[in-house]
Amino acid sequence: MTSPVRSLLLCSLQRSGSWLLADAVKSTGVAGVPEEYYWHEFREDYLGHWGHPSIRTFADFLAKTFEVGTTPNGSFAAKLHHGELVELCESLRTLPETSGLDEATLVRTFFPDPRVVHLRREDVVRQAVSWYRAGRTTAWYHVVGEDLRRPDPEPDWARIRLLEQSLRDQERRWTVFFDDLGADVLHLVYEDLVEDYEPAVRAVVAHVGVPWPSGLVLPPPRLRRQRDGLTEEWVQQYLVERRRWLLDEASLA
Repeated sequence: MTSPVRSLLLCSLQRSGSWLLADAVKSTGVAGVPEEYYWHEFREDYLGHWGHPSIRTFADFLAKTFEVGTTPNGSFAAKLHHGELVELCESLRTLPETSGLDEATLVRTFFPDPRVVHLRREDVVRQAVSWYRAGRTTAWYHVVGEDLRRPDPEPDWARIRLLEQSLRDQERRWTVFFDDLGADVLHLVYEDLVEDYEPAVRAVVAHVGVPWPSGLVLPPPRLRRQRDGLTEEWVQQYLVERRRWLLDEASLA
């Protein structure tokens, strides 16, 4: 078993291209194997994939994630949405002598030499619309060659507004965490990742502090963008609704 000597945390929010980046990081073979190890909904799936190992405490589970998520050079990686960071820290507080420790202290304690990559999406409105559609259709990603035809849901502008507000609030919470952690943070933008794929991934590998593999050329992305004409139609309609709400709220202030 390879024990991690450094940790890469891919910190993002829903619909920000985090799986696109995680897939690319995996393909380098030198920067860890980022997965959403710490989200409770995926726990049983991971345990099944690992052959149902004996897991008695969260310390056992954490050790297993280090085993499967670490490349031979000692680089561990995990992918975290903000809610997953909260769940991870709640689980870490079940371990001895951790009660009362804040999130940054817990991460520094259990994850060796943490390196943080923050992936965000500039267009939060399109991010919220994408989150709503993915949640209603369960089409969270589109693999090249896969038939993604799903019935389109009816728009719920109030729900999309709540998702937009949640995304903005969680980004603020990430900022607080990064400040508390005190680690260098590589900030990436989804829109730049899509346009300049390999340079963005090279920047991640450099941030981890390991050399780019000699002769490696990244394969084309396995995941396709899901934005389509309906997305654009909904974005414009939502902006009209949001403008009306803001005017109504201003008139009541």
